[in-house]
Amino acid sequence: MAKRILIADGHESVLRRVRAMLESHPGWEVCGDAVNGREAVGKAVQLKPDLIVLDFAMPEWNGLRAAEEISKVLPKVKIVLHTIYG
Repeated sequence: MAKRILIADGHESVLRRVRAMLESHPGWEVCGDAVNGREAVGKAVQLKPDLIVLDFAMPEWNGLRAAEEISKVLPKVKIVLHTIYG
C-alpha cells in the first residue's frame, strides 16, 4: 500500500520540485498539495494523508501554525517542516 503524502509550500516552483522528488520514490503517492497553511489544514482533514510536508514560511498560517492545527485533529499523522531559507 502506497504511503500518501500531502505537500504544502507557498512557492509554486518549490511545490512542483518537491512533488516530483517524492513521486519518483516507489511506494509514495502525493495525494494533494496546498499553497498556504490554512489550505494545508483543510486538505489534511479531507485527505487524511500518512505524512504531511509543510513549508515553514507559508502565507495564511505558517507551517508551524498549520502543524499545530493539524495535530489537534489528526494527532497520529507525521509532519515534516522544511524551508528553502538558510
